[in-house]
Amino acid sequence: MGNTRWGCDATLRMMSDHDDPSGPLEDRMQRLVSDQGMQGWLDLKGEQHQLEEALTELVQWSPSMREEVLAGRAAKLGEDPPNLPPKAKAFAHVVFARAYPLRVVNDGEILAAEQVHVIAAEAFAITLRFPQRRWQVDPATTVDPVRSTEEVFDCAKVEQEILDLQRQAAPGVEMFGLAVAAAVLDKVVDSAFDTLTTLRARVDELEQDIMDTAHAVRSQGTHLLRQTLAIRKNLRMIRWTFLPADEIDELVSGPFRDVDRESRGVRFRIADLRREADRAVVAVRDVIEQIEHTVELSNALKADRLNDTIYTLTVVATVLLVPTLIAGIYGMNFDGLPGAHYRHGFWLTLVGMIALATAIWFGIHVFLDRQDKEPGARSRSRGSQQR
Repeated sequence: MGNTRWGCDATLRMMSDHDDPSGPLEDRMQRLVSDQGMQGWLDLKGEQHQLEEALTELVQWSPSMREEVLAGRAAKLGEDPPNLPPKAKAFAHVVFARAYPLRVVNDGEILAAEQVHVIAAEAFAITLRFPQRRWQVDPATTVDPVRSTEEVFDCAKVEQEILDLQRQAAPGVEMFGLAVAAAVLDKVVDSAFDTLTTLRARVDELEQDIMDTAHAVRSQGTHLLRQTLAIRKNLRMIRWTFLPADEIDELVSGPFRDVDRESRGVRFRIADLRREADRAVVAVRDVIEQIEHTVELSNALKADRLNDTIYTLTVVATVLLVPTLIAGIYGMNFDGLPGAHYRHGFWLTLVGMIALATAIWFGIHVFLDRQDKEPGARSRSRGSQQR
């Protein structure tokens, strides 16, 4: 890896024997994209303007290609990457793809996304990697760069996969660039699956937290709700990180329209990439359904707490009904009220009110117990009659 005069970092990988490793980095890069006898993978990392300057000097752009590759700028500070959806487009001599590999930071608290552009020609490939951005689980936190040297995906593993695909290509067939694109995009889908596994574990923890805080105060319930909404937002964003199957079909057009006939390995890799993309879409839907069920569980627990409160208030009101009626009768201002001048009338009335309230409470308790037991007795009697 080396720093270029444009300010971005550049790494030349898997270069052919014609490359001179001792030469200037910029000259080697220029030769890669201009010399038809060269083969290799150029990996560029930097800010938007740096990558634009490098590509403008290295590649002869057509107007439509420049619009797709350069106008599709990386996410700005405070802007979620999926505002630019994943996409693939074929041109006369190259194919272009944009995707967002992910990695998990701080045990799932942060999802880091790295916008990646892939430009694949027959003999070479260029990957553009923009600064990583983080998708915060807490929606109140702004999106900002992730200062980390950790790579989103392992380039050494990508290289090994490219070598395996190259061995399966027919002799003399140039499919190197497509092999690089397929391997990189496959790692993007793998990163989506890894992220979904982490989020699924967080949803399981959230369900347990909801059960543990069934009688929690309102502030705790609000915190859990905010976490739930944040996970749902991240799930929708993950759906926009990898190429869908219909966009993957675009890779096997343009200079690679004959891939089905000329390279069995790359053909199988593209077909597998389509299937993985479809599986990822289904996996996202499954986790979304799980989080929806979690929301339903939270709502059900809230409804149970409300029913318990209403039940308690109803029992208290029923128990106090008769004592309140007696107190209301003896509170009337009549001269001929029976027992009004009795010496022990107050204490007798108080004892009677307490006794009546206690009897009513026990009566309600016995009635509810009988109501709870009757459905089981009825079901058992119906079962015996059927036998």
